[in-house]
Parts: sequence; C-alpha cells; structure tokens
Amino acid sequence: MQIPREGAPTGRVQLDVDPGSALVYVDGKHVGVVTEFSGYKHLELVTGPHFVTIIAPHYEPLTVPVLVSRGHTVTYRETLTRAYGRWPISATDKAEGH
Repeated sequence: MQIPREGAPTGRVQLDVDPGSALVYVDGKHVGVVTEFSGYKHLELVTGPHFVTIIAPHYEPLTVPVLVSRGHTVTYRETLTRAYGRWPISATDKAEGH
C-alpha cells in the first residue's frame, strides 16, 4: 500500500461490508476494520490498482481488486460468506496470499 504523499493524486475507497468488525488489508498491509471505512468514512489511497482483502473469524476471506481514480470514491458492498468448520491460521498470512 502506498501512503499518499503531499500533492500525490488520490482517491477513496468506502466499504459497506458485513460483518463490520472484519479486518481490512490493502495490498497486504493491515489498515483497520470495515467500520472505519463505511458510512461517511473512507480510506484514502494513491490512484491506481490495489487489492483489498477482508477477513473475519468464521467467514471466507475475500480479496477484491480495486482501481482508485483521482478524486473519486469507489464503494464496495458485500456480505462475507460463512466458513463452517474452517478458519485460516493467520489472518496476515491469508491477506498476503500465503
């Protein structure tokens, strides 16, 4: 994940994902939980392609490609699928594709 530099072109990602307590990773780096980027809140990212991974206990992890455009907000809506009997050993490993 690239941290926006002063004057760098940025856009926003807003999440409407259930459960709201799910962990959010951008390009393999933990950035918070879903509720921090929902409603009127958003995640500011450098323009370009990114991968957003959402992970919660007892749910299938979800990774989506997001193309961030200058000055625009991308809203992603989803309900995670229940994962009965399975949960990754490490959320970080799963977010990094291990």
